Amino acid sequence: MATAAEVARVRLNTNEADDTLHDDTAFGELIEEHGVAGASAVVWLDKAAVYADLVNTSEAGASHSYSRLHEQALKMAAEWRKVATEESDEAGQEYRPRVHLIERQ
Repeated sequence: MATAAEVARVRLNTNEADDTLHDDTAFGELIEEHGVAGASAVVWLDKAAVYADLVNTSEAGASHSYSRLHEQALKMAAEWRKVATEESDEAGQEYRPRVHLIERQ
C-alpha cells in the first residue's frame, strides 16, 4: 500500500495538486505497480495524451504554442522513466555518480 508521503511525492513530481487526472487511490495503484518515479512517468504520459490534440493559436497579436505542452510532457515522462530505470538498477545501493571514460577516435 502506497503511503501518503509517496502519493504527495508523485503529486509534486507531476504538478498534480488536485484530482484532475488521478485521485489518491489511482496514484496509490500506480505507485504499487511502478514505484514513485515510474508512477510519475505514467502520469506525465497521461498528461501528454491530454495535450496531444492542442494546437497553436494566434489571436489579437498574441500567439500561444499549446503544442509545446505535449512536447514538454513527453520530455518529463522520459526523464522520470530514466529515474525509475536507474532506481531499479541500483535497488538497495546508495546513489553514486557514474563515471565513464571518454574514448576519442
